[in-house]
Amino acid sequence: MIYLSERQVKKLDKQFVTDAKVEFMRAILAKAGVELTKEHVVSLVAEWADDAPEARSFSKLTGADFDALCKGVRTVNINYTLLQEHVPDNLLPREFLPMLKLTRRVSSRRTETGARNIINLFLNVAVHIARAVFGEERLVVHHEVQTDILEVPEVGLIHGPLDFLTARAFGDIPMGTCLNILLLICDRHIDD
Repeated sequence: MIYLSERQVKKLDKQFVTDAKVEFMRAILAKAGVELTKEHVVSLVAEWADDAPEARSFSKLTGADFDALCKGVRTVNINYTLLQEHVPDNLLPREFLPMLKLTRRVSSRRTETGARNIINLFLNVAVHIARAVFGEERLVVHHEVQTDILEVPEVGLIHGPLDFLTARAFGDIPMGTCLNILLLICDRHIDD
């Protein structure tokens, strides 16, 4: 009897969930003239699982991975004079601090999702400020962005989803358009 390691079973589960799928593979191979026993098919799948590189999700990255990604970065020096010059206090929405206090009071941070509420608030404000500073009205915060497997040097294979991604929105409709303008646009198209 052939047994699979826990790692092999995990990979196998992603591809072949049941015995029926192993039997399906045997049937496909038989169509090609290759007659294999169930044990031989399982053995081949185990071999495949050992050969296939394992990709980790972004959420499984460790402190060591962070160090590898930020190699050579020890401190970040902030020029507060330039920062104040390019990002004056009036760009910070007055609602930010009250909303931060409220979010911190009501969001459980025992789970990843609770912490995301706070991170999202900071990202929303950062994107709001970046739009003004860089004239990028189409800059938005995307959520749960699925990514393909990619190889990161010194880290290995990783894949998504990314919790957050800031990027320009696709298209050319103004972002944050008020409802009245949208109604006028819709009304104009209906009348045409």
